[in-house]
Amino acid sequence: MKSALYLGFGIALAVCGGMPVGGAEPAGPVLPASPDGRVVQEGIAIDLAVEPLVAGEPLREGQSARFRLSLSDTNTGTPLTNNFPAAWLDARQAAGGPQKAAGCREKVQSFLGGGLLTRPELDLNVYYVITLNDNATLSVVDPLFGFGNSKLLTMVFLEGRGEDWVLTPDGKRLFVALPDPGLVAVVDTDTWKVLANLPAGQRPHRIALQADGQYVWVAGEGAVTVIDARAAQVVRTLPAGKGRHDLVLSHDSRWAFLTDDAAGTVAVYDTGALARVREVAVGPRPVSIDWSVAAGAAWASLAGDGALVALRPDAAEPVARAQAEPGLGRLRFA
Repeated sequence: MKSALYLGFGIALAVCGGMPVGGAEPAGPVLPASPDGRVVQEGIAIDLAVEPLVAGEPLREGQSARFRLSLSDTNTGTPLTNNFPAAWLDARQAAGGPQKAAGCREKVQSFLGGGLLTRPELDLNVYYVITLNDNATLSVVDPLFGFGNSKLLTMVFLEGRGEDWVLTPDGKRLFVALPDPGLVAVVDTDTWKVLANLPAGQRPHRIALQADGQYVWVAGEGAVTVIDARAAQVVRTLPAGKGRHDLVLSHDSRWAFLTDDAAGTVAVYDTGALARVREVAVGPRPVSIDWSVAAGAAWASLAGDGALVALRPDAAEPVARAQAEPGLGRLRFA
């Protein structure tokens, strides 16, 4: 990254070339940022860290980097939460020295306006849209680029067509179920490279992540594959029925529920022991299942007779049943 770039943050204040700028002129002299990337003004500290994606490697021009921005109270050290800062990188207009406050303020205002002629060198506020395509690829798209059109940033090439996927809570890894090759692709969202292709049995088609982020559960024909999300390694393969499955995990990550439309059952798994603890008969063709936090139970929809069935981890049979119309499909709780 060149030194001829400055960083602007738009929130209650902005920082340009080490100079904090608010909506009005500063009351006193403005201090430059310290060598460790900290700026302090009016009791608020802004800490900026720029890190390589691979720990231990030096920062180099042209390579991707990770930006971390922290706001805290200088008196107590308490982090300032529920703030949503905006940040940009742009070239300095004047060589040497920090950007003047007025010029920086104008820059920030122009970036907030989103005009095509005043785009920064790098917008750190963007989000990307990922599409799961029919041709064994993922597309990474910037949906806000230029004249109402999107911009294709890159494509991720997979070993087969993806059917289901799940993103880790920190947004850094994407797990994609690939039925035909019997694999789960692990994609690094920093580099958009495939880190690993993990074996997942026959035709893996449903994938879910525990709320605690520990395990990824993958349902296939005849087996459930459990993957350590952090290590990106298969840790256990558990038995399942031969039919198509839907899969859900309890909100506390203690239980997994797997439907089997051919057998008319729901299997219950203990995520701590990584073992199947029971199989509950529910009725014809359970095709979908979801967890209700309010009920403390998993609810399955039966396409065969149109029933909705509730199951609890410690119950050997359904604890509630509601009748609807035959042909029910996907069930989800808001």
